[in-house]
Amino acid sequence: MAGPGDSQRSSDEHQEPPPPARRSTFVRSFTVELATSLIVSSLVASSPLLLVLSRDLGIALIVWGGVSLALLAVLVVVLYNHPEFLRKVLELLPDDSARWSAAVLLWVGTGAALAGLVLGAVAGVRTWPGSGGPCERPLELRVMTTPEALTPLRAAAADFIADTRVRGCPRYAVTVTAEPGATPVRNGLARDWEQDRTGVGTQLLGPQPDIWIPSSPAEYDYASDRADLAASGAPPSLTRHPASVGRSPMVLALFGDDDETVYRENARPGRDTTAGLLDRFKEAALKGIARPIPESSTAALAVTPVLHQAVTNTGLAESGEAAERFVSPPDLLAPDAVSLLCQLRERAWERGGGPPKGFAIAVPEHVLNDYNAGRALGDRCDAVDAGKAPYDGWRLHPYYAGDLPALDYRFVHVRWPGQDDRERDGAVRRFRDWLRDRPLTPQGLRDAGGVFRKPRTSDPAHPYLDALGRPGATTVPSLMKGTDVPGVQDSLDAIGAVRDKVLVSLLIDASGSMSSPTTKRVNRSRLTHGVSVLRSLVSQLKGDDVIGIQSFARATGDDRTPTVTTHARSGLVSSQHADLVSGKLQAQVAAGSDLPLADAVEAADLQSGKKHVVVVTDGQSARTNPDLEAALGRLRAFHARHPGVVVTLLLTGPSGCGTAPAARVADAVGGRCRELTGDPDEVQAARLLAELR
Repeated sequence: MAGPGDSQRSSDEHQEPPPPARRSTFVRSFTVELATSLIVSSLVASSPLLLVLSRDLGIALIVWGGVSLALLAVLVVVLYNHPEFLRKVLELLPDDSARWSAAVLLWVGTGAALAGLVLGAVAGVRTWPGSGGPCERPLELRVMTTPEALTPLRAAAADFIADTRVRGCPRYAVTVTAEPGATPVRNGLARDWEQDRTGVGTQLLGPQPDIWIPSSPAEYDYASDRADLAASGAPPSLTRHPASVGRSPMVLALFGDDDETVYRENARPGRDTTAGLLDRFKEAALKGIARPIPESSTAALAVTPVLHQAVTNTGLAESGEAAERFVSPPDLLAPDAVSLLCQLRERAWERGGGPPKGFAIAVPEHVLNDYNAGRALGDRCDAVDAGKAPYDGWRLHPYYAGDLPALDYRFVHVRWPGQDDRERDGAVRRFRDWLRDRPLTPQGLRDAGGVFRKPRTSDPAHPYLDALGRPGATTVPSLMKGTDVPGVQDSLDAIGAVRDKVLVSLLIDASGSMSSPTTKRVNRSRLTHGVSVLRSLVSQLKGDDVIGIQSFARATGDDRTPTVTTHARSGLVSSQHADLVSGKLQAQVAAGSDLPLADAVEAADLQSGKKHVVVVTDGQSARTNPDLEAALGRLRAFHARHPGVVVTLLLTGPSGCGTAPAARVADAVGGRCRELTGDPDEVQAARLLAELR
């Protein structure tokens, strides 16, 4: 018989569920929430957006997840040991709807906390080991070097940035640019890095370099002449490090067919003199030596004196003037060795067929290796597959001579007033020390002693083989120091002494039509294109050349009066006069209407001694050249009065030399007509100058 106590216990059992049931409900709900949170966290954590989150967000997520974990742990402990706690909290709410909403929010919050923990762990921990803290903006170092050294120095700069990372953060950014030539660098250092000081359209040569790596100590000596730098109010301070970062001998290279004719198996590479090599090259009916333009290439400056002497000694040229023409074949002109080899590479792919015969190519050894391997050539050419036809038939085989100079790259610290602080100075020193311990030998240069070292690991981009191109081809000497580069001014004087003097007047069409585009291939206005080529021509003139500049157009609204304006009267090409002419060229503005070509030539100020008139125009049209027959008659009479004047029409496009009135004007005055192309300005200027001489 049950007593009152038993009845009470039975009633209590029906009123309150047993704890295990409550715990079981909690565990089931928590398991569902945990699974849901893990799924959501995994989906979010694997999204591409999360993979690019910054480290700062990752750190914040880790902190958030840690706090969430602590709160979750407290909640789990309290609910497990005091299951009535949640019920009592919910009973404080006014109705069942509010209690249900609060319970949902509690479980959602619990899931969000767990999701935050997983998300923070995935995002933050993934980024933390590789970075180690917020990345600051890296200090930028500006490096300038010759075009021939762009590729090896950029590769070295990339390795330097990688080696100096701290917890994954780059400390430095290194920008490597090409110098414009020995004389522009010298003038820029003397003028606060300005191209000219005419006061008209002054421009910088580019970023002011913190580091300059010239091609030789001779180039450094030429550019750091303190007497010249004294003209600047605040010249930079130049400090040259004595150690070489790499050495590369100049070589004379032949294409395959010529190499097969000349190659001798028992020849010892490097034992010949340059004259001896040229004697052997006669077997291949040598027509010329392709050397870059010396005004823009220090490599060409370095090799020119020995080439002149060897060409005359072997009877390939009868005089110095003929020797200069022999080493400047018009079809193989280029502003630097990289551009020259890039030009050959483009011909191989575009034209097909075989390479030109009877020409030797004078370039530095390491650039030739890059060309043969199909590597990128500075800013000019991307990498190619060197093993595919027709490129494999355009390989060049190097020949060495003990009297050929070798480029010797040195590290120069450039300190500009107001820019050189302790942090920048330390960064430059660190890069210098890094290069001292890791010279450019892995990039194909030799060490300071001229020793050729193969890389320790195989690298298909650097095929340093004892035989290049085919079995039995010219061997590469392991030791080839070469001679030191001669003085830059001495080389410039030697070139100037064997070049014919040129007297030229530039006559520029400044009518409104010259502001129109040239062609789709050349994305510049007609006037800009023509002026750019002429400025390059001015930079290639020598000291005893004579130049002046005039422009022609009709004033707006005036249909009668010819307008020919003299901007710079003819004068010797001193540095000051060259700056004046270059500045006036840059200041030209297209305005007004066309002045007929015949009227422009007649009205030009042809002072005594003028021999060449270069007329830069878009060719005009028949509409703007009325009474052309009468004008041509006047031009023939002009030519009879000035038989020594040679008129060259330089057409910017879109009209060509085969269309009137340009063709008929050139014929009437006994002149020539040339069309500007998309080739580099330096190359077009060099071709024009070669014709003028």
